Amino acid sequence: MTQSERGFGGWTWFVLWRTVLGMLLLLLILLLTLRFVAPPTSSFMLQSPYPVRQQWVRIDSLPAHVALAMVASEDQRFPAHFGVDFSAISDALAQSEQRGGLRGASTISQQTAKNLLLWPGRSLVRKGLEAGLALSLEVIWGKKRILEVYLNIAEF
Repeated sequence: MTQSERGFGGWTWFVLWRTVLGMLLLLLILLLTLRFVAPPTSSFMLQSPYPVRQQWVRIDSLPAHVALAMVASEDQRFPAHFGVDFSAISDALAQSEQRGGLRGASTISQQTAKNLLLWPGRSLVRKGLEAGLALSLEVIWGKKRILEVYLNIAEF
């Protein structure tokens, strides 16, 4: 059986890997840029049927209790986890089995990744991308920047 009869040959894999690496490099450049530059918009703002008016506020300009209140209400383990809170996921799954229904277990890092870069909706693919992006944000941005971006782009 020749290589062309088998399907994906060496050339196809080469192109596929170069495409994936190129996309990862573009993502890295975007995340490095957004570490220092305020995002002009988010994926959720772009999808809004209404005009969105936003004014960026640096986290240092906000009263400290604003950030603390957000962490207390959204993700109490924010200072301790590394983007994905596996304990919260485990608790949510256990609660789902006991009572039915599923409660959220997304961290502030995951919500920032979702609101900034991904689409609305629920799917395992999006959740997987969200988790990977959350880990990347933790490494590239750090907690303070994640919280600053979240406070500026989250929809309340």
